Amino acid sequence: MHFLDLGEGEPIVFIHGFSSNKESWTCQFDLSQTYRLIIPDLRGHGESEVYDGISLKQFAKDVLGILNNLKIEKAHFCGLSMGGIVVQEIYKQQPHRVKSIILSNTFSKMSASLNFLFTFAFKLKLKKLLKLPHEEQLAATAKAILYSLENEDVVNKTKYALTFKKKGFEITANELFKGFNYYDVLSSMQVPMLIIGSKNDSIAPIRFTKRFYKKANKAFSELFIFEEAGHMPNIEQQDKYNRLLLDFLQHVG
Repeated sequence: MHFLDLGEGEPIVFIHGFSSNKESWTCQFDLSQTYRLIIPDLRGHGESEVYDGISLKQFAKDVLGILNNLKIEKAHFCGLSMGGIVVQEIYKQQPHRVKSIILSNTFSKMSASLNFLFTFAFKLKLKKLLKLPHEEQLAATAKAILYSLENEDVVNKTKYALTFKKKGFEITANELFKGFNYYDVLSSMQVPMLIIGSKNDSIAPIRFTKRFYKKANKAFSELFIFEEAGHMPNIEQQDKYNRLLLDFLQHVG
């Protein structure tokens, strides 16, 4: 498994989303001045060429395996989109390894009754997307996930955060659409948790963010909503996002 290991201090594990890669966290590299950043490419994504066994459970095991190899017993975890689902699975498997959790633009439940519609629609979009030339793939995806395309630097950073690997995408999508439910995990979490959403997120709509926040253990959780951002506020609102994370992490100690 490929991963970045940057900086020194308390470890923070950043986990990317579906069709993304470890470079999606480039805008957070400055946090390495204070913390040790562990940023993996999940199997089937980025530079990780392993396709066997792709699942949410295996993603979590892979990340924990990296920490084992680095002899890191406990860490903060930040996951965006699918990465946030993986973080919840990590807590489910080994809660004692988790010091705090940041769930950004993600989900905690996908109903099995909706799987057929989601899978059918997704496969149609993926098939169409993969027929496009590479640059058009990146442009189309950036348009779908960003709030605004006016800032060329933001658009370029978003494209850099994307990886198109058909085999990995298809297997991962099939696993996601089997459904999952972490509501019980959320309600029982005993570590500080920051839940982040974006008002203009068309991939993980704000109504879902508010819905799973209601299920979270309120004694340990807080909610923050970005007003002018799409699915990747860590890129579109880089400075504000980083300050938010630093304030949260410094508060939890």
